[in-house]
Amino acid sequence: WNPDEKIYPTSMVKIMTTLVALENCALDDVVTVTRSVLNQVPIGILGADLKVGEEITLRDLLYANMVASATDASVVAAAYVGGSIDGFLLMMNDKAVELGCQGTNYSNVHGLHDEQTYTTARDIARITEAALENEIFQEMFCAAEYTMAATNKHEERTITTTNNMMNPKNSKYYDKRVTGGKTGATDQGGRCLTLTAEKDGMELIAVVMGCESSKERF
Repeated sequence: WNPDEKIYPTSMVKIMTTLVALENCALDDVVTVTRSVLNQVPIGILGADLKVGEEITLRDLLYANMVASATDASVVAAAYVGGSIDGFLLMMNDKAVELGCQGTNYSNVHGLHDEQTYTTARDIARITEAALENEIFQEMFCAAEYTMAATNKHEERTITTTNNMMNPKNSKYYDKRVTGGKTGATDQGGRCLTLTAEKDGMELIAVVMGCESSKERF
């Protein structure tokens, strides 16, 4: 329904951020978090509590980006892989064109609201399908939780998916058919969810965008 309507992608942007990073880096690369990059992270958002001077692998940054929707991880990974945020945005937009996305543009790497960051439900489905062909992305997309290794600034920490339908510890919303997913929400973009599900040998991708919030948050 309305697959080509212009919408705001919220944290679905992180699907492309992760895919582009995976295609242009080595997961065992160690990234040093700098103050100049952390200063580009908006205040008061979901994050992995990255610290200036922290040395962390790209693998852990991308898992934090996908599983916990950590915006600081998005920004740090993008700045490293692209040489700068602007450089990485060029890579993201080029990848969107390569995948045949006709209604997508990125002006940030995390999906917080910006009038120049927009997409369509069809494009999100197309990007997700392409990303799932990457085995490492698939592991990240389908992880209910992940343990990040200790760093010079943090002890070992375990992060949990923001998609409660794939979290077996959430008895109210867990659905064993759901195999992976990414959530997102902004005031302008509404509550959003992209997920994969499987039953009787059939695999599906679902994209639901722009939903109104309710008293029960999921």
